[in-house]
Amino acid sequence: MIKGTYWADDFHTYGVLWLDPWTIKYYVDGKLVRETPKIDIDPKNYTSPAGISEDPTGLNKDMHLIISAAAQPWRENQGINYLTDPSVISPKRSTSRFDYIRVYKPE
Repeated sequence: MIKGTYWADDFHTYGVLWLDPWTIKYYVDGKLVRETPKIDIDPKNYTSPAGISEDPTGLNKDMHLIISAAAQPWRENQGINYLTDPSVISPKRSTSRFDYIRVYKPE
């Protein structure tokens, strides 16, 4: 995989493994491409009790699967209107097609 790849040119299989509260691994076409550094998991302590940094707990709360890359709360929090933002409404930059989505819960 080359940095700057235009992903729409080919079919790809993407995967994310949320292994534990401090480990998230990202895969493209079955190959590990990134593991989130522990310091990046919850840098503002949103999931810790009362946001206390001395008692970090990592990703320990239920999460939601977001399919739309455009409609994410962080955009609104930064004042970005995803209905009019040029980086979002450009079909070349923001069109996704999914053949299927599977979600597994590891045992």
